[in-house]
Amino acid sequence: MEASHWKRLWIPALLAYGVLLELGVSERVTSVLLGGVPAALGLALGLRAGGLAGLAVFVLDSAVDTGFRGLSLDGVHLFLLLAYSTVGLGSGWVGESLRLRERSLGLLYRASREISRQPDEEAVLRALPQMVYGLLEAGAVAVLKPGGEGFRAVHWVGWAFPEEPHLESSPLARACREGPQWVRRVGQDLLPGYPVRSAMAFPLRVEEECLGVLCVASRRALPRELFPLLQSFCELASEAMGRRRALRQLAEAAYTDPLTGLRSRRFFEERLAEEWARAQREDAPLGLVLLDMNGFKGVNDRIGHAEGDALLRAVAQSLERVRRSSDLLFRWAGDEFAVLLPATPAEGARQAGERYARAIAALSPWKGQPVSAAFGWASSQEGWPGPAELFEAADRRLYEVKGTAPP
Repeated sequence: MEASHWKRLWIPALLAYGVLLELGVSERVTSVLLGGVPAALGLALGLRAGGLAGLAVFVLDSAVDTGFRGLSLDGVHLFLLLAYSTVGLGSGWVGESLRLRERSLGLLYRASREISRQPDEEAVLRALPQMVYGLLEAGAVAVLKPGGEGFRAVHWVGWAFPEEPHLESSPLARACREGPQWVRRVGQDLLPGYPVRSAMAFPLRVEEECLGVLCVASRRALPRELFPLLQSFCELASEAMGRRRALRQLAEAAYTDPLTGLRSRRFFEERLAEEWARAQREDAPLGLVLLDMNGFKGVNDRIGHAEGDALLRAVAQSLERVRRSSDLLFRWAGDEFAVLLPATPAEGARQAGERYARAIAALSPWKGQPVSAAFGWASSQEGWPGPAELFEAADRRLYEVKGTAPP
């Protein structure tokens, strides 16, 4: 609550008390009115400050009654001390709850916007601790991932979590197995050597898989209202990660050839344009190799399409074994394959074509049928004006080879 808000509560109460006192209004009336001061201060300043505000108002009221000659400690004033302190503490508790709820609503609003901007599950996990940390006055917020020996902190804000894995018997493991955990008295199995009083742990699940645990630890007793809020928050994050995973899987399905597992023709067309632009920007050559199998039709016709599919999968595996880490493999169509070769000049593209063709030829004979491959190559180093011309040059060389190859 901002200062401009709570000043509207206690400043008028003090002014009204002074006016009534000046007018000689009954002490009972002024005492009742003065009870609103610790309530206003408690509501504004929080639980601990509310108790102090109640004590301060008692001192003021008692001093007024004695003409500022000391404090009256008779039964009536002791009752007022108890009443003022109780009102201050109670209103402080209400004010703390209201502020927590206000921060919580702000957190959920900001989190929904922030999470929606994250590109994948890992980015969501990385952003979570920073979003939640604002709710705590002291402590730590961390995302921990399950591993072979337990849980390790991978992203955190506040205290640096120990590097040792947390035990499988810890609240973190129970959160993954059983659901959200609230530990009011934390043992040494969670944060050894840290003055933690209470902790909460919430699983982050996607398709029944526990990707991690959001752990909130504090030196103070965590408020009850925080538990359902963080539970909703983690459910929101889990749903967001589930959507990111589904979108990634759809994208992978659209850009992956289902038979061979290589990248698809659609992905090749997009990536060719991207790599061409990068090569021009970095003034580096871009190579391209196109491969067309010989003998594939004979495999299909003589021993069946199932063996033809098995041959294509074997070809993809052979190409993967001999490719450089920077080479990009694609299934172009049918028994045709393409390879993009970043930072590869013309001679390098030709040599790469020979290497890939030899990898396919090594599979011959396939179930008694001869298998080989012809290739065409090109490089932007040769001066082609664009990616379409680069592809046409490699395709033209491929058909020249196919035209001279034996049937």
